[in-house]
Amino acid sequence: MKNMFFYGTLAHHPLLEIVLGRALLPKTAQDATLPDYASYWVKGQAHPMLAAQKRRGGQGAVSDGVIGAGCGAAGFLRGRV
Repeated sequence: MKNMFFYGTLAHHPLLEIVLGRALLPKTAQDATLPDYASYWVKGQAHPMLAAQKRRGGQGAVSDGVIGAGCGAAGFLRGRV
């Protein structure tokens, strides 16, 4: 199991449930801020990115207990797999 930070469209809990393939239990996904990062839209694209930036906070959600296929699906959507 992994704790994962989601931002952009994946911070929307109903969409995150679809990607992870399971319902989010109460308190397993919470709104969160990633310190020293900011979220920006990628120029010419329809998705955001995170960039290191001091004294900022990237808005998103933290979900605990992400396992197996959920990790792979989330990574695939962000171009990590």
